[in-house]
Amino acid sequence: MVRKLRPSPALVVAAVALFFAIGGSAFAVVGRTEAAQPRCSPGAVRGIAYVVGDPKKGIQNLPDTFSSAANLFGYRWNCSGGAISVRKNGNGFDVKFGNNAATVGLGTAVVSDGGAVAVMRNADGSFHVAPAGDVPNANFRARPDMQFVIAVI
Repeated sequence: MVRKLRPSPALVVAAVALFFAIGGSAFAVVGRTEAAQPRCSPGAVRGIAYVVGDPKKGIQNLPDTFSSAANLFGYRWNCSGGAISVRKNGNGFDVKFGNNAATVGLGTAVVSDGGAVAVMRNADGSFHVAPAGDVPNANFRARPDMQFVIAVI
């Protein structure tokens, strides 16, 4: 007596699911379904600056005129290719992304003991970064010694 082996419905469903899972992953790796976002387009990140200050003087001793010196930045990128410059302005800092039409700035403090930054756009197109730090009584005070990262959109 010869018996024909037929796959069970569960085996068929599992095989089909495996086929689509492998096929979908291969398609995702090989082909793109949408075009890459052009540089400097609306909604794209248009610039990033990690401001660290001069290692010998600290961030609180930045010049009060715009400077693009490489040692003032841990990282910087501008989609337009324009210069990125920074200056000290009161208790805060101004960051300029040359030839960049970004209108929104987002920032974060780079400290281990608590801190925050507020970012607002200046009339000249630069961005003002106001750093503050956490103190024991839960109020924020100016922290001109705090490194920060700013991204513009």
